[in-house]
Amino acid sequence: MDNMLRQCRAHGHFSGTNCAVCNEEGKFIMSDREANSLGRILALVLRHAPEKFGVDMDINGWVNTRELSEAIGNQRRHYHWLRGWHFEAIANADEKVIGLLLQKIEHGNEV
Repeated sequence: MDNMLRQCRAHGHFSGTNCAVCNEEGKFIMSDREANSLGRILALVLRHAPEKFGVDMDINGWVNTRELSEAIGNQRRHYHWLRGWHFEAIANADEKVIGLLLQKIEHGNEV
């Protein structure tokens, strides 16, 4: 069975079935399959090809999360439910995405 990206009210986002701190199940955010796929899309957009999704990156590397979520939802219809706050959930729970974001910040870019 897939792990899931969830949110504990007290301790934030986590990947798994229960919060590691309080053992609460938490609110379902998305499946691991969805989070992994979305993580790959984020890497494509933020590292290589924002133009493929019609996303404008400013001079400092910032992208508007609402614009980004709409662009992904329009191009990948199965992500029609995606909102900007989902990126925060993935970043908080996924070390690879945190690394991508830190790498962008280290190079003078911000998300």
